[in-house]
Amino acid sequence: MLNKMKDLAISKTAKIAINTQIEKYGKVSEISLNSKEKSLEMTLILKGENEAFHLSIEKYILSQKEDKHFIQVQGIQTSRLWMSAIAKDYLENKSFSIPNKYIKLLKTLI
Repeated sequence: MLNKMKDLAISKTAKIAINTQIEKYGKVSEISLNSKEKSLEMTLILKGENEAFHLSIEKYILSQKEDKHFIQVQGIQTSRLWMSAIAKDYLENKSFSIPNKYIKLLKTLI
């Protein structure tokens, strides 16, 4: 139960953080994080699209190098075949910096 509450809090925070980063493309309508399995499911409403876009990440890895924090994703699947191919080519197994303004909250929740 504690894990589910923590995951819900992280999901809500992640939704806000992601929406501020992608607002010109659309918005996240739903997000579900499983910190035990380190997986993520997300539904997005993209501008100009008639249907919702679904994204799942089989596993995410959080890491730290000096003062910087990173996230790496593995096993990306989307509801659009072409987008899954792009995600595998450009996102999968690559590390992305997490903005410092989210680190303190991230450390508190994870």
